[in-house]
Amino acid sequence: MNDQASRIFWGFAQHLAQFVERLLVISFHRIASKGIPGINDNSQIEDYDIFVGVMWKRMGTPTTTAQSGTEEEFSRAYQRWRDDNSFPVLFYFCNQRFAPPRSGEEVEQLGKVAAFREDLTKKGFLVGDYSSHDEFSEVVRPHLLLLLGKMFSSQRTTLDAAQRAGEHTATADLSAVRAQVLALAEEYEETRRSMRTGDARTRAMGVVASRMRSLALPAYPLLAELTASQSTGQRLAAISILETIPTPEYLLWLADRLSVEKPFLGYHASVALLQAARNLRSSCAKDVHEALERASQNLRQSDWQDPNQVEVLKRAEIDLNWTKPKKLRVRKRRRT
Repeated sequence: MNDQASRIFWGFAQHLAQFVERLLVISFHRIASKGIPGINDNSQIEDYDIFVGVMWKRMGTPTTTAQSGTEEEFSRAYQRWRDDNSFPVLFYFCNQRFAPPRSGEEVEQLGKVAAFREDLTKKGFLVGDYSSHDEFSEVVRPHLLLLLGKMFSSQRTTLDAAQRAGEHTATADLSAVRAQVLALAEEYEETRRSMRTGDARTRAMGVVASRMRSLALPAYPLLAELTASQSTGQRLAAISILETIPTPEYLLWLADRLSVEKPFLGYHASVALLQAARNLRSSCAKDVHEALERASQNLRQSDWQDPNQVEVLKRAEIDLNWTKPKKLRVRKRRRT
């Protein structure tokens, strides 16, 4: 693709991402203001190329087969992903504050949301966070652009899409992105310093990491700088970028994070290796396998083995060896 065609392509992809984003935001605000009516059958919702799920404080209205319409739709999308690991599934959780629950039913809904999010994480999906309803479009837009770039790219890889996007990032834009990344890195370090160890701190750091992932596409040109940084927060930013855009050159760097970083960074490095196993197996399976072996060895030699990291690496090995299920052919016998 020559420079002129490449500029036209990325201009088109950006406009298309903004168009899809507007449709999502319109639907999102309609749901947020009016709620979702009871749905008993989602079987007609089949023809789509990207799944985007959104949750706040309620799981939703039960259907005939699931706790809510959103869960039923996700289950269908998850099955499509199981059949074809390239099918894109995005899920976001809103962290906007709300009044304390005033009924047992509202408490139950919150519990269901938390359990559903935990299940997504166990399945190895990267979930996004946004702090307010108005911020949703800013978080989802770069993810859509990355996916559309991958879908329309001749290479059809996230890395190829990111590299082409980076070629058209202006220096001034990159400076602004760097400022955002450094601010998030400082926020992570301050959160770790100021909060007590526990679930609340882990959730707060997770929100920062999610916001870093939303900057993965525009921040990708900063990757070499961030991986070499002495700042823990900046290295987390590098890991967050690699969770979103698996890159062969940094596989061993990720593997070594499990021996030199604190558990939070080590866990996200293992997730980045899981994403690499899913996205690079067709082109770099040997390199990914070597990185997974090194990560597992680093983990075995550490004083304490984080069970979450162990589980993620096991899943990565399974997904690295995944093969697309073959469709059974039914041979019809000719009647005589």
